[in-house]
Amino acid sequence: MIIYTKNLGPVIPTPDAPSLSLSAERWAICRQRTKLEDGTEVGINVERGQTLHAGDVLQSADGQLCVICAAPEELIEATAPDALTHARACYHLGNRHLPLQILPLKVRFLPDSVIEQMCTTLGLSLTRLWATFNPESGAYAHHHEHEHEHHHD
Repeated sequence: MIIYTKNLGPVIPTPDAPSLSLSAERWAICRQRTKLEDGTEVGINVERGQTLHAGDVLQSADGQLCVICAAPEELIEATAPDALTHARACYHLGNRHLPLQILPLKVRFLPDSVIEQMCTTLGLSLTRLWATFNPESGAYAHHHEHEHEHHHD
């Protein structure tokens, strides 16, 4: 079994690199067993704390590559009639710490009857659909390692 141990990020892979479709929920799992699109069983064993993203290229110890793709998932798409309603919905959904994909006048999330009712109450119309889910990674997801000094009086 091929085990991918390094995330190269969103680089251009070789043309023959196989793809691996994962749901957004599985992007955060650093160690997992899964299957490539062609059915080949593979393992992912990347550094803890990494979140995979659609377009990332993984590499095995022997140099084999695969491309992460977003798998279609059942989602709720909540459409707002105007920008203020959209902003209010994003605020209330964000306070619930849900994975959200924010689009112009729309927000997508995983099905949840309580959240769906809240959105309806806020004035959004709901549609159930199958689509790729690319939720916001959050304000603290982008870490930059750098040295700096703090001077305190």
